[in-house]
Amino acid sequence: DDDAKDLHSQKGRRRRERDAGIGSTRCYKQMRRLGKGSSGRVVMAQHRDTGQTVALKTIHARGGARRPNVGELLKEACILAACRGHPNLVGLHAVVRDPGTKQYCLVMDYVGPSLFHALDRHVEEHGRAFPEADVRRVMRQLLTGAAAMHERGIIHRDMKTANILIGEEAGGVVKFCDYGLAMPTAKAEPPYGLAGTVPYMAPEMLLEKPEYDEGVDMWSLGCVMAEMLSGEELFSGEKTMGQIGK
Repeated sequence: DDDAKDLHSQKGRRRRERDAGIGSTRCYKQMRRLGKGSSGRVVMAQHRDTGQTVALKTIHARGGARRPNVGELLKEACILAACRGHPNLVGLHAVVRDPGTKQYCLVMDYVGPSLFHALDRHVEEHGRAFPEADVRRVMRQLLTGAAAMHERGIIHRDMKTANILIGEEAGGVVKFCDYGLAMPTAKAEPPYGLAGTVPYMAPEMLLEKPEYDEGVDMWSLGCVMAEMLSGEELFSGEKTMGQIGK
């Protein structure tokens, strides 16, 4: 009967997920929300058996869809897997599924607060932006991470202070995160499309050029460096045409 078919289907799906290495969110104790990015919501979680602290990301549904696009999640999972192991890139630990909502989640490195929040707190406490020595230390790691990402054939397309994490210990590691808008160049065909956050967009992105390369990330990093030195966005604003004039 139909009930037996449904039960058989559910068992088959669970078996396929186990074979693919997909675990359950029940293995993790969710602790607090870390943020909400361009593609999903992220919470801090702790593995119930090992005690390891991780970041758990749930992908948003887009364009009025009832459920998130599994293809988008798998694309980001592949990018996270490619970045795993590099000290300046957030990497993938696992893909898990919530038994209640049936949503898939990405288990990633937990690092610390975003550069955006760290800079904001520093300005509030000290009345000025980061010292040049700190900016050099951070930029050295960011340039190393960007080079590694580009060597893997990935353009991030949304490098900004909110998508950079800083380890909580003194002089902590710096890592790029949120690959929701990242583009693997091997499979990309022009026109590539507009992507990113307006104040950090390169001119070729703002002008909607059909093709661009890793240079769009380097422009964004220049904006990040200027923001760390001044405490303010280099090019503030939300409209693309207004940015072009700046």
